[in-house]
Amino acid sequence: MKRLFWMGVGGVVAVTALRRARKTLQPVTRVAGPVTGWVGAVRQVGQEFRTTMAGHEAELKKAFIEDIASPENPAPDPRRPAAPSWAGRLDHEDDDHEPYSF
Repeated sequence: MKRLFWMGVGGVVAVTALRRARKTLQPVTRVAGPVTGWVGAVRQVGQEFRTTMAGHEAELKKAFIEDIASPENPAPDPRRPAAPSWAGRLDHEDDDHEPYSF
């Protein structure tokens, strides 16, 4: 019975606190209308910036690929990763010494 009583008291306190908070915050929410419009405008500018940036990045990539591509050096396949820097140096036939000799 005590638990039920204290649960009821807690519910009344919670409802009262929410009502007072709404009354207190109501004048602030009237000001929020123009602020939300401003936030939407900032989001729209950010989205336009990202879209423009992606377009410029694509143009730069295309120009870079065209610049380095030639008949002797064809454009790399974007689906294939680049070869590691050590890929051409696997043969050690020209080594005159053994690195671990004692």
